[in-house]
Amino acid sequence: MATWRRAEPVGISAVLPLVFAIIGLGFAALVTLGLLAGAGEWEVNPVVGSLSIYGFLTLWTGFAWRMHRTGIYVSDTAVRLIYPWRNRVIPWSDVVNIASRPAMLGTWATARNAIYLDLANGDRVETPVQRGTARFIRGVRKNIGPVLGQVEFDATVTFLREMREYAGAQGVAEIRRPPR
Repeated sequence: MATWRRAEPVGISAVLPLVFAIIGLGFAALVTLGLLAGAGEWEVNPVVGSLSIYGFLTLWTGFAWRMHRTGIYVSDTAVRLIYPWRNRVIPWSDVVNIASRPAMLGTWATARNAIYLDLANGDRVETPVQRGTARFIRGVRKNIGPVLGQVEFDATVTFLREMREYAGAQGVAEIRRPPR
């Protein structure tokens, strides 16, 4: 079984969604206490009201948790990209290059760079990790994952390249993780 670890440092873009997930769980607890200890009459059908409230809180907490988990995770054999809406696992043997290019929003290049994985079959996969830019820079920005400073972004790219090199040596010797 692979041990997955986050490739990029945890910053405010990962901590803030966790706070929102905790708030969602707190609201769910308050609603439950209110329903159990409630002395008033509901204006709507209690079943419909409960389902509506818990449905919203479930969506809120689930989305906040997915935003918290969004990023790049690595193991000795593969890289896992976790987006808010899906996951993708790519074996290191399929990764040819790791580069930094402008993040794309449809066909538009955004103001921030993202980490890209170039695959052996010619595909280019954009990761959710982006390089932060100046606060008031003009241009389109995509906010779906961690936004790192220049130093952290470059360190993450270097770490991913080292992991790919070490994974490439798998046939020669046992994989040793690069120092972090």
